[in-house]
Amino acid sequence: MLAARMGSWNRKESERQDKLLDKAGLTEKAKLNVDKMIEAMRVDKKVKAGEIRLVLPRGIGNMKKINGQYKIKVSEAELRKVLSEGLF
Repeated sequence: MLAARMGSWNRKESERQDKLLDKAGLTEKAKLNVDKMIEAMRVDKKVKAGEIRLVLPRGIGNMKKINGQYKIKVSEAELRKVLSEGLF
């Protein structure tokens, strides 16, 4: 998961969520066209000054906040890495 890779969410909670999703049968990896996903993200309302921003969890039911903002800048390289693995 992107949030765990970026240090926003601890691995233990991320793994706990993964196990819960697996038990519910919701862990299929998505086959995504990464270029199209990035292109779509560029027109999202959270984009600021051409930079893709996402809302990332800190834990279950708790979102990361920086300088009073929930919209966190995520590099295109990091997005490509996560999307190409079919994880988010």
